[in-house]
Formats: sequence, C-alpha cells, structure tokens
Amino acid sequence: MYDAEVIAITKKAETVKLDPSKTGVFDAGDLQNDCIQWNNKEIAVQGNYMMTTTSKTSYGTTIRVDLKGPKSDYADVGCEFSEDPSDKLKDNREGVIIKGKIKPGGSFGKLQLYDCQLVNR
Repeated sequence: MYDAEVIAITKKAETVKLDPSKTGVFDAGDLQNDCIQWNNKEIAVQGNYMMTTTSKTSYGTTIRVDLKGPKSDYADVGCEFSEDPSDKLKDNREGVIIKGKIKPGGSFGKLQLYDCQLVNR
C-alpha cells in the first residue's frame, strides 16, 4: 500500500470482502490472502503485441514480451519467455494469447507472467 492514512482507531470495525469496485475496511489477513491467491497460478492473457525487451545481467538473460489492451498506449502485461518469440509476433500483433504463471509482486506496478508460452502463434 502507499499513500496510507489512519481513518479510525477502534477496538472493532466491520470489515468487508475485497471488491475493487467498492470502498470499505478490509481485514488485513483476508486482504493479504485475496491479493496473493493468484501468485504462481497459471493463466492465459490476450492482448496486442507491443514489444520485446531482452536484458542480460549477472543472473542471466530475461526476455520479456509486453502486451497491451486495444485501448492502451502502454504495456499492460509483461510476459517472460525462455526463448525470444518476436519473429512470430512482429507481423501479427493483434489478439496474441500467452499462457504463463503470475509473478508475485509483478513488475513496475504491472501484471508480470513467467514461464510463458504462445498459445495462438
């Protein structure tokens, strides 16, 4: 959390289940479980291919493919691959489906997947 502030000090407050479309007071343990339940779960995402970034560091090479929604100007999901799939994407950018596992904590405030595979290319 960031930009947090104390809104009340009380012995007991009524808490609600996490619903991002509503405000309320959430139980800290329940909120933690709601947020981390997706960690390392395999999902598939669909978006438009934006770009590939390759980073070489002391701990190895990371290949990340960024997908964006049709109305987005920026990357919405980063997908880590063991091999560069760019040749299959650069001339066929729309409607890309990628399967991967949700990386705990994401990256730069965005959803990040690892162990990714192209589904429809």
